[in-house]
Amino acid sequence: MESAALISLDWGSSNLRARLFDREGKVVEIRSSAQGLLSLPDRSFESTLRALCGNWLRGGEVPLIANGMIGAREGWVEVPYLNCPATALDAANALVRVTLTDGAVLHIVPGLRCTSPSGQDDVMRGEETQLWGLEPGDPACCVLPGTHSKWARLDGWGRVTSFETSLTGELYAMLTQHSMLSKLMRFDGERMDCFDEGAALGLAQYDRLSLVLFSVRTAGLLGRVPPEGLPDFLSGLLIGAEVGSTLAYWPQGGVKLLGESDLCARYERVLRRHRAGAGPMAHRGAGRSGGGTRMNGLIAILRGVRPDDVLAVGEILLEQGIRIIEVPMNSPRPLESIALLARRFGQQAEIGAGTVLDVDDVIRVQEAGGRLVLSPNVNPDVIHRSKVLGLRSMPGVATPTEGFAALAAGADALKLFPADTLGPSAIKAWRAVFPAGTPMFGVGGIGPDNLGRFREAGATGVGLGSSLYVPGIFASELRQRARAMQAAWDAAGFRPGTD
Repeated sequence: MESAALISLDWGSSNLRARLFDREGKVVEIRSSAQGLLSLPDRSFESTLRALCGNWLRGGEVPLIANGMIGAREGWVEVPYLNCPATALDAANALVRVTLTDGAVLHIVPGLRCTSPSGQDDVMRGEETQLWGLEPGDPACCVLPGTHSKWARLDGWGRVTSFETSLTGELYAMLTQHSMLSKLMRFDGERMDCFDEGAALGLAQYDRLSLVLFSVRTAGLLGRVPPEGLPDFLSGLLIGAEVGSTLAYWPQGGVKLLGESDLCARYERVLRRHRAGAGPMAHRGAGRSGGGTRMNGLIAILRGVRPDDVLAVGEILLEQGIRIIEVPMNSPRPLESIALLARRFGQQAEIGAGTVLDVDDVIRVQEAGGRLVLSPNVNPDVIHRSKVLGLRSMPGVATPTEGFAALAAGADALKLFPADTLGPSAIKAWRAVFPAGTPMFGVGGIGPDNLGRFREAGATGVGLGSSLYVPGIFASELRQRARAMQAAWDAAGFRPGTD
């Protein structure tokens, strides 16, 4: 006890955990209590604290710090949230002091708030201290599984830039204890084969969760999943839906898991399945079409195409390996062309609209069957509505400031425009500062002579306009151009972290 230097409290809704640290930063002792905020009588905060670790306090000599719901509105004292992006230093400067009766001072850590990548307000209290425990380095996506799972992004300077919360753990508890699904379940051992089956369903149908949840009941009633396998089937379904729906909005890259080892192992299992292609591979809408195209390579920009010609053009493009097709909204009757392409090729290619400038156009594109919205500018309303409707968003950016603003608004990819002015060196430089794996496409002034240089610089793909298609082009000429473009792209070869 003579070397005691700090008391750290993790005080949440259900539990209170206390750790005593020595001057070397090592944990000397850990104590816990079920006296979380929900079971605390008459706001007896100080007496509860003293009952657990009063002999650690030594008359106020040992400093205390607490995080979690103890700083919430119903806690000891309400501590305002910090706005993201935020660092541990920002939190240290915003600690709120509470003086105990013997003069000891408790410092309460503020939580965080942000607008999530899907455009919703979100908050956290407690989990942020785990994130700040990571070593600064490459930008990272961190997942903290639990009752309320958190997905957080950190930049290379250790700032929490955004996060999102899923009620997966709470849903699982409610459904296994208080729903009709629980009547068929037997909790007798672990059935990871059933977990995997549920995870595959959750990944593929993440945007229909309220519907596919009923499959837990039918799987039990019809005997397809045994009673002892139903809890794991449900667990896999919920985690699969969480992973699929979250990664539909988040820039891709590595994922760090922080939390209890058994639960993290389940998330890792689902993430591996997701990466292997069992789910929509971060493609909002792949579960609908069944195809699941990958968002990389060449984008065919069919400016000026007419509905009468669009299917023949689409046939040639797919024949030559081009799997992303854009019809700009300033083309003749663009929504008709998008609808025709989506019906014919929606399972083989990603069909989208370009030059989308307002929210109403986003709605029309979605109704026509488009799955990708490309814009020449950064309009947060357009990005947000695209995500709400389940479409992927690729706004046009010309500066890193615009690029970061687009990602903060929820964009799936960045369109560097005009690419011929910015040049391949811009992509190479941006790769050093943007989150790892951020999809970046060069658009504007790109053809077979320079597209390879963009790929070598780190471009995820490029958009091809008049160098590929012009209205009235002969089929033979279009086929030849598409073949040359695809060959030049393939010849540039893969570059790590860019596909």
